[in-house]
Amino acid sequence: MDTNPKKQRQHFYRDYASGQWSMSELCARYRISRPTGYKWVDRIEAEGLKAVEDRSRAPNRHPNRTPEHVEREILVLREKYGWGATKLREILKRRHPRRPLPARSTINEILDRHGQLRKNRRRQSWKHPGAVRLETAGPNEIWPADFKGQFKMGDRKYCYPLTVTDHYSRMLLLCKALPSVRTEGAKPAFRSLFREYGLPDAIRTDNGAPFASTGIHGLCDLLAGVLDPTWLIFAEGVAAGAMLTMIASAMIPEAVHMGTANAVGLSTLAGFMAAISFKLLE
Repeated sequence: MDTNPKKQRQHFYRDYASGQWSMSELCARYRISRPTGYKWVDRIEAEGLKAVEDRSRAPNRHPNRTPEHVEREILVLREKYGWGATKLREILKRRHPRRPLPARSTINEILDRHGQLRKNRRRQSWKHPGAVRLETAGPNEIWPADFKGQFKMGDRKYCYPLTVTDHYSRMLLLCKALPSVRTEGAKPAFRSLFREYGLPDAIRTDNGAPFASTGIHGLCDLLAGVLDPTWLIFAEGVAAGAMLTMIASAMIPEAVHMGTANAVGLSTLAGFMAAISFKLLE
């Protein structure tokens, strides 16, 4: 059977008009109720076959709808002065202080419905393409360097581990505990590293101190010609691979030292060992 609702209504009325079936038989065949069948028969007999078209189910009257004379006044003011919804509502409020006025959003809907609302073109949002993937063909081409965040030791002093890795071999070249991120501590560490491994083609860091400093306390004089001028944010992620070695070389010995004195150190050591286990399972 045809599933088009309009054609089904036409076929239903033609079968009914032929007189070969009763209303009950037709309604059972077309799987509709008898009141629905009588409704379509009465509607088609009164209006013809054009009555099979679907009608709007919207109510004829809406109690919250803006009156037509208010809509006309809004459109006239808009066409004459070109004001926006806020200004139009203010003018209506001055002219008719005791009349209930439509909201600003309702005035915009009225203007939009009559094609008098100028919509600003939404600016296209551009996403940052991201950094170019770093490719190296051999060791000592690029060294990612970073301070891996501070942590408090048993003597209540903070440790700032400076890490330097080789991007090609992923080897941890340096993991040195420093009392701060100041240049006077980082310079000797880099000088010792250069004497042991030589100079790399480039060193990539983030914008943190002391790498991005342009003052006299920065590393610019030491790393001139070596430090890559393109500061890459993803160096943080590259240097994060040194975290496991940093824990093993810097944090665990301190925890063992604390464990010999009190139970707090033993619990700290257990926490560090658990962190290593989770890191290995990633």
